[in-house]
Amino acid sequence: MVETVHSSKDLKRLEEKREALEAAVKIALNIERLHSTLEAALLLGTPTSELPEDALATIEELEESIKSQPIGKLKQSLKTLERVVQSRLAQILKISEMDAEEFAAPGVEEVEALLNDYRKQAQTSVALRLLLHSRGEATAATELHVPAEQIRARLSVVEQKEHTYREIIKTEIVTMITETDRMLENPGLSPTMRQFLLTSNEDMRSNLAHLNAGKKITNMPVAIEIIEMDEREITSFDTTPESNQTNAIPALQKQRLVAPMEHSPMPPKPDSQQVEKKVGLIARFARWISTPDSITWKQIKQDTKKKNKNK
Repeated sequence: MVETVHSSKDLKRLEEKREALEAAVKIALNIERLHSTLEAALLLGTPTSELPEDALATIEELEESIKSQPIGKLKQSLKTLERVVQSRLAQILKISEMDAEEFAAPGVEEVEALLNDYRKQAQTSVALRLLLHSRGEATAATELHVPAEQIRARLSVVEQKEHTYREIIKTEIVTMITETDRMLENPGLSPTMRQFLLTSNEDMRSNLAHLNAGKKITNMPVAIEIIEMDEREITSFDTTPESNQTNAIPALQKQRLVAPMEHSPMPPKPDSQQVEKKVGLIARFARWISTPDSITWKQIKQDTKKKNKNK
């Protein structure tokens, strides 16, 4: 009985550390998305003759049905895409002004969807331009109506945030490894608990090695942001790419380990404040993207706080 309670307290401590790691990972994942989106925007404004060699790989990602289209239809598709990426670039630049912590706020899914969509549209636009160029058609860089220097400046700031959160994540992972190492020194651990801790330790070490090699957080061996643990049931996920495509969605594999705990906690009730925060962020974001470029995200936040106080 003492052993079970001791394990419960240790697991609770480990869960708290995992929550801190999860929060940092969620922020970092969205910063990486923003980074990739801004890079895609820069490629849009790059003359075809100056595009880097790795941009040619975007042609291979086009579906065969698109590659086989006649030149006239390809030109029309490119023209349509260019109008979309031109009109939405201002929104992307506004997102790049967001505080890092906002990327983990409830309701941020709206922002994630916009970043993913824009990146795919920009990459497809570049691929169509290269495809037309390979067929002997003259193609010009997309006119973005935003100086490339402005995009590079925002990208530089995003890269600094990205570096900061990579270091935070590595520190949190080392903390979790240290904690599981300490827990594994307990000779009275049950076989199930020991196996869970060994698996968790191995997963964290794999992720740390991945990050130390300079690889992306998006492709970490274990998707930390969707790990779930509680005092009764411990659930972990890892990711396995479905294909070698750059934008492949990872498959989820579930491993369930039941810890020998005394009780199962009651499921938490929906937090009304969290619901309000989610609605508030979406509304604030919708308002923000419709404002002039001179209005910053912080100004919108401050204005919202003032209105809430006056209610």
